[in-house]
Amino acid sequence: RQVAVDYLFILAVGLAAGTISGIVGFGSSIMLMPVLVLAFGPLQAVPIMAIAALMANGSRIAAWWREVDWRTCGAYAATGACATFA
Repeated sequence: RQVAVDYLFILAVGLAAGTISGIVGFGSSIMLMPVLVLAFGPLQAVPIMAIAALMANGSRIAAWWREVDWRTCGAYAATGACATFA
């Protein structure tokens, strides 16, 4: 029973964080990560947050596919990949 309440709380915080992030443009991780750490611990919270971020960014790409400047995106990705190796 307590597990269901925990999941409902995480869902509510996730919806609030997503709404605020959609309006402001950032901040969902700052709001959601402490709740995930309390519920699952830090070792599980980090991959959960990473998967959530990938899903959110993937949905943004799918929604705005035609609006993306792919040439600029490629330039950022190329320099970012080089900086990652450095």
